[in-house]
Amino acid sequence: MRFKRIGLATAALTLLAGCNLNEPLSLKIAHINDTHSHFDEEFQKLGLPGADGAPTLTYAQVGGFPRLKTKIDQLRLDAAGEDKDFLLLHAGDAFSGTLFFSLFKGRLNADFMNLFEFDAMAIGNHEFDLGNEKLAEFAASVEFPLISANTKVKGDDALQGAYLPLTIKMLKDQPIAIVGLTTEHTEIISSPSDNTRFIKAKRAARKAVKALRQYGVNKIVFLTHLGLEEDRLLAQSVPGIDVIIGGHSPELLGDHSNIGLGNEFPSPIMETGPKGDPVCIMHSGEYSRTIGVTDVEFSGDGKVESCNGQNVFLVGEVFAQGTPPQPVDYDTQQVIAEYISANANIEIVQKDLTAQAMLDQAKLEVEAFASTVIGVTGEPLYHVRLPGDGHPDAGTIESGSMVAPHVAQSMANKMQQTSGQPYVSVMNAGGVRADLSGEITVGSAYTVLPFSSSLVSMSVTGESLLNTLSTNVSNAYQISGVAFPYVANIRYTINLTDPTTPSVQDVLIKGLDGIYQPLDFSSQYNLVTTSYLAGGGDLYQFEGAANVTDTGHIDADILVQYIENEPGGVLNRPNDWLSIIQ
Repeated sequence: MRFKRIGLATAALTLLAGCNLNEPLSLKIAHINDTHSHFDEEFQKLGLPGADGAPTLTYAQVGGFPRLKTKIDQLRLDAAGEDKDFLLLHAGDAFSGTLFFSLFKGRLNADFMNLFEFDAMAIGNHEFDLGNEKLAEFAASVEFPLISANTKVKGDDALQGAYLPLTIKMLKDQPIAIVGLTTEHTEIISSPSDNTRFIKAKRAARKAVKALRQYGVNKIVFLTHLGLEEDRLLAQSVPGIDVIIGGHSPELLGDHSNIGLGNEFPSPIMETGPKGDPVCIMHSGEYSRTIGVTDVEFSGDGKVESCNGQNVFLVGEVFAQGTPPQPVDYDTQQVIAEYISANANIEIVQKDLTAQAMLDQAKLEVEAFASTVIGVTGEPLYHVRLPGDGHPDAGTIESGSMVAPHVAQSMANKMQQTSGQPYVSVMNAGGVRADLSGEITVGSAYTVLPFSSSLVSMSVTGESLLNTLSTNVSNAYQISGVAFPYVANIRYTINLTDPTTPSVQDVLIKGLDGIYQPLDFSSQYNLVTTSYLAGGGDLYQFEGAANVTDTGHIDADILVQYIENEPGGVLNRPNDWLSIIQ
């Protein structure tokens, strides 16, 4: 969909002639964010009752676009029955994350979202992962506007005219504005063109609100991809914002302790704007497991009189409990179903048949795609956890895993390509799950890295980096080999003279010039690792880390790109990076 570039004020003035601007409005907003092409249902651990009614670890099939379609249709009917207007919004990052996206790029997202009849989508940082041309193709294929008021392109860029800063929906002859914002970090964590810049979100927000208010629009929703903390600051800083539907950060709003999940944030979050007016903030969860439902009552002068928000987990009818998990019996199934029906944040939802047929066809194509050859190994590359561990096909491997260093290098390369800055990376041995030998397929990469961890960028001091390496080398030898740190653009030595107290020494760091220099305790280093490790997995800690950013890039996707970019697609034994003193 192409749009003529016109000023905000002109667009508002053109659309508002003859409108009722000062009437109350009841609005139901259904919204999702950070779906990352997770079209299919996924198993999730929940706390649901057992046969005796006591909370029990339960595995359930959660989410997926066929369930989303059913729920959205129901919410539209609910809104009509409640005499409310209805909006369906996506707060960005539909792109990347699964084999579906690797194969279909934005096409399957567009097909599903057109079927759902979205009203608008904010441009997320991952929408730029394949560059501006692919994003422009996606924009041309959807039947709703992509919006971002702080994304600017110049010249004859492919994205020129493919999106809008905002859109105005007419609801019962009343205009409601939906303004988009995109994280300013996009230029360093994704791949926009050189013609693209991201101005300050608050500045763009003030400009949009001023133009809309000038022409009488007094009900303004911001659809943002900034992250929860940035949304809260936006609400506190920019007057005239009524509702923020956001994405980009993984927080799940609401009390979900009744199903064994968290209760970290209220739902919705209510902030006070700089002029004392209430601002309602809602985020949904990620990966299409949940849908956000936000009911807003506006007064005639555009004030938020009430705002109620609920994130709803969409689950199937199959539940498993026990060790190992087994499908529950009929009586337990009834106990669980009754419990779910009594709670507003979880619902058993049937799959829409049209959406399921689309998904089934896509899955057949993905299965074929997974067999696509992306490279070949120069020799078998075996994976073990610790240097000196034995492998059933290769015997003792003194240097440790031959696969994990490539995983680490793929992460560092990706961040250097997107940021233009030098990066080191750290990968745990337990995160790598398979050898590579002979032809390497797309499926091989996902077998090596099956956990769909995202890449997290941060800045650490040299002292902190040494502590991370030292602690996890020690943990690997004394607790579990899963913690062993494989690295890229780092060389280090392990002293095992006393195996009970292994130590790390002689750490060297590689610069963009390819030269290794001794680690400087006081210098700052850019580091990338997985979301699992950044979140404390396998006891990892990155002391004093600054500028921590979850890029959303999925580790297996990045490994595929890395292998494809190797000369001739040949993956060889990794270079020597580790020395051991025994």
